[in-house]
Amino acid sequence: MRPPYLEADFHSTTIHGQKFAIVVGLYNKQPYEVFALKMTVKHKDRKGQLVKVSKTRYDFVADTLTIENINVTQPEEKAITLMASMSLRHG
Repeated sequence: MRPPYLEADFHSTTIHGQKFAIVVGLYNKQPYEVFALKMTVKHKDRKGQLVKVSKTRYDFVADTLTIENINVTQPEEKAITLMASMSLRHG
């Protein structure tokens, strides 16, 4: 069962001119779940925590960056991140 807090790595990248944030939740220091979302500003990579607020709400919290209610809205992005997370959890 997933704990309410996971260590997490935040990565910022640009793909075809669009800025994205990639948040990787770590369980026992291994990748466990992935979120990818469009951002308007590029941020520096950093470590933080991925907080499960409810069944459908996750927040990323770091020293100078907080992303509340990480919400992957594009169907393609949501499908890819869900599939990646399931693959990480279940090999």
